[in-house]
Amino acid sequence: MNNDLKLSENTIVRISHNKAEIIVDNTYKLTIVVEKERVIAKYSDVSLAIEYNKFDAEKLARKIYVIVRQSHRFSVSIIQRTLQLLTIDKFISEVIGTKREENTELLKKIIEFLSKS
Repeated sequence: MNNDLKLSENTIVRISHNKAEIIVDNTYKLTIVVEKERVIAKYSDVSLAIEYNKFDAEKLARKIYVIVRQSHRFSVSIIQRTLQLLTIDKFISEVIGTKREENTELLKKIIEFLSKS
């Protein structure tokens, strides 16, 4: 099963459990791991751990953006959408009772729907 979620013409996201890889132009990769009260972002040889009390995708995305800003390949909105997809994936698994890797097709439909709005 293809677990690539296309966010834009040159950007895909691969989600596996609590981890997402944002890949731009098949070259630049930002990895994000969402844990219970912390988010870990890795880009190139830089890692950033952000602790949070309340999950706020926009605030977390802005903090993560700091480590990828110089590449000019990532945007706050792409990072924010990825964080939201990770939480939607978790929610779907808990409510529907699926394994997280089974949610890819549903996530693709959600992205398609949101892109039309």
